[in-house]
Amino acid sequence: MSSPAAILHSDASGSRLASRGDLTSFFMQLSADIGADSYMLVAMVHDQDRNDARIVSSNWIFDAIELIGKRLIANLALGPLTA
Repeated sequence: MSSPAAILHSDASGSRLASRGDLTSFFMQLSADIGADSYMLVAMVHDQDRNDARIVSSNWIFDAIELIGKRLIANLALGPLTA
C-alpha cells in the first residue's frame, strides 16, 4: 500500500497518528489520494435515549455542519452505506 492508509495497516511502521495534527494530515492526504473533496470522522456516542454524533475531524465548514445538524450526521453515520 502506498496510501496513507498503509500507516494504519503496517505494524512495522514507526509512524503513528499521535496528535490531532497527524490525524488532520492523514485525512487530507487520504482524501487527495481517493479524489474526495471532503471528509468527516464521527464518533457515535450511545446515550440512554438517543445516538449523538461527535465530530473528531472534518474539513467541512462550520456553517455546513450547523445547517444539516448533528442529528442528520448521526443518522448518516449509522446508515447502511457508511463504514
